[in-house]
Amino acid sequence: MRICFFADLKNIHTFRWLRYFAQKGYETSLITAATYNHDEIEGVSIYKIPYFHSFDTILLNFGYIKWLIYKIKPDILHGITLTSCAFYASLTGFHPFVATALGSDVLVNPQKSLRARKKLRYTLKKADFVTADADIVKRKIIDMYYPATKIKKVLFGVDSSLLLNRKKDGNSLILSYRSLKPNYNIDIIIEAYKLVKKVLPSSRLVVVGDTSQNPKLLYKDENIEFLPSMPHNKIIDYMTNFDIFVSVPSSDASSVSLLEAMALGLFPIVSDIPANREWIKNEYNGYLVSPRDVHKLADSIIKAIRQSALRESVARINKEIVREKAIFEDNMQKLEEIYHNLVK
Repeated sequence: MRICFFADLKNIHTFRWLRYFAQKGYETSLITAATYNHDEIEGVSIYKIPYFHSFDTILLNFGYIKWLIYKIKPDILHGITLTSCAFYASLTGFHPFVATALGSDVLVNPQKSLRARKKLRYTLKKADFVTADADIVKRKIIDMYYPATKIKKVLFGVDSSLLLNRKKDGNSLILSYRSLKPNYNIDIIIEAYKLVKKVLPSSRLVVVGDTSQNPKLLYKDENIEFLPSMPHNKIIDYMTNFDIFVSVPSSDASSVSLLEAMALGLFPIVSDIPANREWIKNEYNGYLVSPRDVHKLADSIIKAIRQSALRESVARINKEIVREKAIFEDNMQKLEEIYHNLVK
């Protein structure tokens, strides 16, 4: 089977999907932006076009894109992100066409922009099948009159090897490993940590991410460390040093970072939003807090640090949840099944 992805290669999930299908023996190709610097992916043919996150630019290159698809002759065209790459893929008119929702393309962008709403509706109109990684996203798409029989929850998931990793003995270490864009409320995490430090002065907060996304966040404190984004394999190894994982976005789909933290045994403290409630039950396997409640977040961090027995119990529970529902390979098998059903 020949599978052609139309996607953003900056997204680590795109890289993992490409590598998986290439290693499984599928003829795998990718149409992506020419501006991305990346390592070659063994077994994957990569075709670059000028930066296509502009509608005017995509129209200028539309003939070339159509020619690429004619040249590749895929059995499946798969676009990732409903209001950008999947939308552009839908314009080609190729079928069977699979579209994947990432979260903000359904939950956030269409609420802010008429153009995004039109893109979303057009993509759904053209898609033969849709995948989403959270129930809240899936329900939202079905509410837009997309057939429930043509959408399935497929997680990006985590590698099963993470379940074998043992968390190293941290020293009240708190990790924030998400985007630093405003939606992720890193400012709230920093303000909450200031309160934590007054009670637990030996604790430390590490914020990993691209500070250029929000330079105002930089705060000088010997107990707060800002680290740049790092390769996926390095961040996984780095995460094993931590006790607490904190993530309080205002909106999100299923967070792979959260699933990785759960698999590695970190105690999760996350925002009380629908996608997180699919994974975390408050005071059972983590804490849920309102996204911008500084005091509640600080109290939750302090409670988690002080209760080592609770952290150990939660680590065991969360590893089992990940094992049952969120293993990468299991979810890729679901995607393979979708492909095969469409090309019958």
